[in-house]
Amino acid sequence: MVRFLIITLVLAGIAVAGEQYLYANRWQAPVSLSLQELMQNPGPYDGKSVSVRGTVVNRMSVMGAGGFRIAGPAGEAITIIGFGVAPPPGELVTVHGVFHIAATVGVFQVPVILVR
Repeated sequence: MVRFLIITLVLAGIAVAGEQYLYANRWQAPVSLSLQELMQNPGPYDGKSVSVRGTVVNRMSVMGAGGFRIAGPAGEAITIIGFGVAPPPGELVTVHGVFHIAATVGVFQVPVILVR
């Protein structure tokens, strides 16, 4: 019983910390930039609220959560993760969300924009 309580408290703490981390910049106006600018110099925007425009290339959704990828005119692409219905492929969209470099493996980075 004690073990269950400790695990529950730890998981609740992780959920609260994740929520605070994800939405820490929600009251700031997003920095509007091109997808190419963001992908060429992602460091200064990590954890910041951004606004980018691109064409939806594919999407995935499971029970109201999922994401989609958008691509810019030069072929750069980024994954958008959040809740709600993803727009259909081929649609030109503007996305406002919090940019994160989700993972780094050597020189390879996995950038994402989290939206609500």
